[in-house]
Amino acid sequence: MPNTWEDRGKVDVLMRLQALRVVKEEKIDGVVMFADDSNMHKMMDKRKELEEEESSSSLPVQGPACNATDKLVGWHVFNTLPYAGKIAVYIDDVAAVLPQKL
Repeated sequence: MPNTWEDRGKVDVLMRLQALRVVKEEKIDGVVMFADDSNMHKMMDKRKELEEEESSSSLPVQGPACNATDKLVGWHVFNTLPYAGKIAVYIDDVAAVLPQKL
């Protein structure tokens, strides 16, 4: 990644365009969210908004699934339902107490 903000912005744009090309070519349905450092503040605002609504919903954790020739063939989706309520508890900024059984 380039060191200057101007150059990083150019690389970000190229990466986003490539990602959108893949979505278009593969005819992937869904919403595209670029979670890089330039829009993390938007995600944090959305998280705050959800907390204010006292919603317990969470965002799905997904990632691209590629075949041996690096062609996109789908998405890995992590099912969080079995882990509902099994979260780490943070004690100040010092440590985290993890659940005994996941």
